[in-house]
Order: sequence, then C-alpha cells, then structure tokens
Amino acid sequence: MLASAGERRGIGRDLIEAVVLEAHDRRRRNPGRADWRLLHRGIVVLYDWPVAGDPTLALIRTAWRR
Repeated sequence: MLASAGERRGIGRDLIEAVVLEAHDRRRRNPGRADWRLLHRGIVVLYDWPVAGDPTLALIRTAWRR
C-alpha cells in the first residue's frame, strides 16, 4: 500500500479526517486541482467534496503542517 502525502509528512489519516470534520464549515475555495482548502489545528488540507455526488465522501488530495 502506498503512503498518502499526509502520512509521508507524519500526519495520520485519523488526524486529517478529524481536521476535515471539525473545520469543513470554514473551508475556502481552492484555485488549484482540489475543490477546497482548509487550515485547522496547524494542518492544511486540500480536498474534493462531494465525490461523485456523495455528500458523505471527501477525497483528500494532500495535507501538510503549517
């Protein structure tokens, strides 16, 4: 299994998930390939939401510590 960008940067999937769930209502449009960008708990996450019309699914593009 390949490591995600967040995991390569020492950010666990559980933390990325928590950041998105906690801060989704403060997301901002991202001008690049991902739809949304958010900063919460010192973590930046770029993600697409919804995915294939499913509002319960988000696709994390990348994450890093700020």
